[in-house]
Amino acid sequence: AEDAYREALQIDGRRVAADLNLADLIRNQGNESGARNLISAALEVAPNNADAHHAMGLLEVRRGNLQLALSYLQRAADLGSDDSVHYRYVYAVALHDVGEPVRAIAELESALASAPRSVDVLTALVNYLAELRQYNAAIGYAERLAVLRPDNASYTRFLKRLKLLLKSQQ
Repeated sequence: AEDAYREALQIDGRRVAADLNLADLIRNQGNESGARNLISAALEVAPNNADAHHAMGLLEVRRGNLQLALSYLQRAADLGSDDSVHYRYVYAVALHDVGEPVRAIAELESALASAPRSVDVLTALVNYLAELRQYNAAIGYAERLAVLRPDNASYTRFLKRLKLLLKSQQ
């Protein structure tokens, strides 16, 4: 696979997908710096490519450079089309993980407008809002989850727990 990716890059050095796939392959082999070089090359060729920004953001997360990762992940989320909810979701999780839950919630709500049935986005919203003790809002999203996945008992249990927490808060 590595030889095939390298051959594709020799044929056409502007093949961002080949750069990113090769970067992923060699990163999995333990060559993080080689992966970084390939992703950087992809960004040079296509500076507005959401996939390349996302890949670099994830690489920086793994390296522990969270602030730098945030900038790449935000750019990926901003560049991604409306159907790339995944990039907004990942960016929101990163925001939450660096201690910015309010911004994370705003990003998730933006993502939800594009994908109102996204279980990942809804689950994150429920959890982050519950962390902030915003139980009314969390309950609204939890109810949506319970409707989307009526076979998932954990959503129903969590919804009941949120309602109890709201009641005890009043």
